[in-house]
Parts: sequence; structure tokens; C-alpha cells
Amino acid sequence: MVVDADEEVLFFPTYGRPDGGGGWHVHVRGWVYDPREDSRSRRLLLGMLSHALGLAPEQLESATFRERAWAFLVDNERGKRLAVRLGGAEFVLEQSGAGGHFEGTIPLGAGVAGWVAFEAVTALDDGRRFAGRARLLDGDGLSVISDIDDTVKVTEVGDRRTVLANTFLREFRAVPGMADVYRRWSEAGAAFHYVSGSPWQLYRPLSAFLSSSGFPDGTYHLKTFRWRDPSAVKHLSQHEEAKRSAITALLEAFPSRRFVLVGDSGEQDPEIYGRLAREYPRQVTRVLIRDVSGSGVAADRFGGLSPGVWSVFHEPGEIDVRSPVLPFRE
Repeated sequence: MVVDADEEVLFFPTYGRPDGGGGWHVHVRGWVYDPREDSRSRRLLLGMLSHALGLAPEQLESATFRERAWAFLVDNERGKRLAVRLGGAEFVLEQSGAGGHFEGTIPLGAGVAGWVAFEAVTALDDGRRFAGRARLLDGDGLSVISDIDDTVKVTEVGDRRTVLANTFLREFRAVPGMADVYRRWSEAGAAFHYVSGSPWQLYRPLSAFLSSSGFPDGTYHLKTFRWRDPSAVKHLSQHEEAKRSAITALLEAFPSRRFVLVGDSGEQDPEIYGRLAREYPRQVTRVLIRDVSGSGVAADRFGGLSPGVWSVFHEPGEIDVRSPVLPFRE
């Protein structure tokens, strides 16, 4: 139940919700893997990835490619049960799944607020520390659920080859002005949840990019991805069901919070957000869509959602940062 010497653990930023008695239920999610640098499976997967991208041999050695690709090439540890230390107590989680991912909910007492830290239990003679954190969120308040690709980061999702190049070969670029809007909302008390169809393997470069670009800290909700899927490369850019499920989980975890959903018109955000706003009308108070085509977004893409709830913008400066939410809808 401790981390073995040849394994590493990566925790993803999550949340804690009130337990109804003054304490918290803290959601823990992470990934356990063997980072070995040279293995037959690693070489095979590197070949698959470079073939899918059409890379020349020298491109495989670029610093950007190596930074983005490493997490796709590790050996995932399936069936591993880890213990987590939080608030002076230790808790054993359920076994990790086929992709090395694990999650669970552990209790935390009253008297704490903000972000709380926890860590994986390691052997007494193991000096390594694998730390995670969760933001404790009150039952009420405001949360902003934000897409990443083409909402806050320029990805150009409409073309698969361009998506792969922007993901693995090029420096990430922020959508100008979006960080300013998000910081204004954060200063007003909003919590942030970054929900994306990008795979968990890109968590480190994505979170570093958002932080360096000035976006507020937040929880992350990405997509589970495995190379063993026969359509793996195709699925790198398909994410509708994963996104809807992740947002639904947040809405159900916090039934009294208000939510603003921010996305773009490039794929299915208007349809997904419109459906969720109709299903959770007292929680989803506003839907904001960035028009990436410049040709407008048809009202019927929101599935009959009232125009007073959704709005489309071309530039972040068009967003009224003084009023990020609408009143509760009956």
C-alpha cells in the first residue's frame, strides 16, 4: 500500500465538498506509473505517436515534443492500492485501473478552508514525496467551468493534424484577454474547474501553461486515454461524452452552487452546455461561448435554451466581467 521504489505518483488538483456535519468529503484522484526510460513497449508507442504526427526523426528529439510525449510512454501500474495521508490520518484507496488511474473520497474534519494538501504514503526509507491538493468549496457560491482548447488556449480543433501539431510540437498560446477576465472573476470569489477533452497525460504541460499565462488556480477534469484503444489517435480529439460526464459530476456534487459554463463554438460546447443548462436550470446560470469561426453561432445549437442565459463573444473584452452570472432561474 506504499509507493514502490520503481513507481511514481501524480495527483491531480481536485475538490472537497461539505459532509453536512461541519467536515468535508475530499475527492482524491491520481495516477501511478513506472517512468522507466527504456522499454520495448515505450519504443513501440513512440513509433506510433511519431507516425501519427508524421514527424521527422529530428523532431522526436525536440524539447517540446519530449515534454509533451513522455506521459504517453510510461508503464501504467494497474491493480495498485495506495494509501494517502491527510489531516494526520491514513486512508487506503481502491485499486488503480487499467490506465494506472485511481480515485476515492476521504473524510476531513472541520476547521480547515481553502486548499488542503495530502500525500501518498511511501516507505520509511523512501525520501520521495508525492503531494496532492484539493480545494474545499462551500455548498453555495460561484464556480466557473471552463473548457481549455480554443476557449483559453489556441488549439484549432477543427483540423486533426493541426491539433496534434499544436499539442505536441508547438508552444502553447493563450487566447488574448481570457486570463484577465478569469482573474477578475476569481478576485470576486469564483472557483474554477478546467474541464477538457485533452487526456490526463497532458496535465503537467497544460497546468504549467495556464499558471504561467496568469489563469486562476483550479481543479482539473480531463479525459482518460489509453494507446491500447484501436482508435487511440482519433480519440485524442473526441471528447464530448467525457466532458459532459465531468461537468455533470460537478453539478451533482454541489447542488446549491451557481455555475457559469465557458466554452467555444469549434466542437460541441453549445450543444453540451445547452443541454446541461436545461437539465440543471437552478445551477447553470450562464453559458458563454467564444465564436472561433467569426461567422456567428446559430441559436438552435443551444437546443431551445433561452437567449437570456447564453451569449456569444468574439473577443474576451466583450464579456461583462462585472456580472458573471445571472440570477437563479425559476
